[in-house]
Amino acid sequence: TGLGMSITKSLLNLMGSEIEVKSVYGEGSTFSFSVRQGVRSPERVCDTGYLSGKDVKRGNGYKGTFTAPSARVLTVDDSRMNLSVFEKLIKHTMIATDKAESGEKAVLLAKDIAYDVLFIDHLMPGMNGMETLKRIRTTEGSKNASTPAVCLTANADSDLRQVYIGAGFDDYLTKPIVPSQLEKMLLTYIPAEKIGPPEDNISEDKERIRSLLKKMKDAAHRLDCDRMEAVFDELKDASLADEDAKLYKALERAVSQYEYDEVEELIKSCLI
Repeated sequence: TGLGMSITKSLLNLMGSEIEVKSVYGEGSTFSFSVRQGVRSPERVCDTGYLSGKDVKRGNGYKGTFTAPSARVLTVDDSRMNLSVFEKLIKHTMIATDKAESGEKAVLLAKDIAYDVLFIDHLMPGMNGMETLKRIRTTEGSKNASTPAVCLTANADSDLRQVYIGAGFDDYLTKPIVPSQLEKMLLTYIPAEKIGPPEDNISEDKERIRSLLKKMKDAAHRLDCDRMEAVFDELKDASLADEDAKLYKALERAVSQYEYDEVEELIKSCLI
């Protein structure tokens, strides 16, 4: 009916913004907007389960209770953003995550790679989640004929659980995904022998250094000497651990000589 667009337009107007539209006939349309926002206070307004202002500033989010570095899961969704969000949600578990943007790609991956859990979106163009799981289960030589599978769905109707079970899924998870529920699901289906203790919290300094190194690597890749030098200056102010001293000296020489390839290689080796 277009009512949603009308409401959105009104809300944006109240915030001093407007909807911008780029459209190509036969290809699709992109709707976007820009809104300038401010943080009134870092204090949490209420317990919504999302990040507070302090959490965002510190980079802290949901704290996991386990790791499983030897585990591997496959997540299937036609939305790249959803795949990215899922990957970030389980990053703290150290679980290897393979991603597929279509049922067809998922079937190919599942044929040759053994997974501990399959997370498959229900509604996808072409081959939907149920069809995808059926193909994975029945493909000759598939290494995931009996792997636990969880259906990802935006439908919160608990009555549909039997529908998903009937289609071959072991369980379902509603979107947007709640981290604690996802963790519970992983603990249920990943073999107990692969579950380990939670990863020690990385210090803020370590995180800052890692972020600076990534920025420097990107600047070197773009041959942007000004940016590379500026980020290196920030690195000088960071609290470097003893094991980082050799890297710092090597980077100092490479940056001063504008040896972009050397900068990239040095940083690449320490980020792996």
